[in-house]
Amino acid sequence: MIVAVAALPWECAVLRRRLRHLTRWHLGGKIQAWVGEAGGTSMGVVQSGVGLVRAEAAAARALADGGATLALSFGCAGGLVPGLSPGAIVVADRVIDASSNTASMVARAERERLLAAANRAQLAVHEGAVVSTPRPLLSAAEKEHAARNFGALAVDMESAAIAASAERRRIPFACVRAILDPVTCDLPEESLIDPASGNPRPLALLRYLWKRDNPVGELRKLNGLKRQAEEGLDRLFAAWHDLVQGEPKRQRKERTF
Repeated sequence: MIVAVAALPWECAVLRRRLRHLTRWHLGGKIQAWVGEAGGTSMGVVQSGVGLVRAEAAAARALADGGATLALSFGCAGGLVPGLSPGAIVVADRVIDASSNTASMVARAERERLLAAANRAQLAVHEGAVVSTPRPLLSAAEKEHAARNFGALAVDMESAAIAASAERRRIPFACVRAILDPVTCDLPEESLIDPASGNPRPLALLRYLWKRDNPVGELRKLNGLKRQAEEGLDRLFAAWHDLVQGEPKRQRKERTF
């Protein structure tokens, strides 16, 4: 079974739309998860919430029974280098934990399959390192520093934890991210997303927009970034869905931990 982990509800929804026979996957606690089929392959989609700690907990639960053939980290990311526009796809060749400066390698076969899917979907695709940080990188200066320090193309807050969980269980790992905010885009100092649920925080969003000279334009900008990242992931998974049919078929069942 492929176990795909993302932080946010909208990220998970992109992949869930591609699955047939979708049912709830009961992992326990407050973890939201679903299981379905793609091209005859069983696939679990797990919403971890934001950050390394939540991603580690969700991945550990989902990978605990040893039935996974692949652990996939997916979703949006921040761009760290020029030329990565919103919606561009980054397929990781390694994932770096910024706290320990340790790298986890990505399964070559799945990396090549993701690259093939992005090319089939005629997406702008880049291959390189993704770095996972314990907090968001808010400014262009922070992003440029991370690019120099880690040699990474993109930044997220979950992939290193998912990779480590898979590595401990000797499960192949892959990572694909769609760019949300390019390197030149500064992010709000106050998080607009609840880290546990992944849902927008209305009061934080209102406070942020209240300080803008053009709040309507700013809201359209934020929605536009999300829409482009979502479209990139959707097109990628539409093509990837056809390519995963080469995975061994496994019987689907409800799981409880």
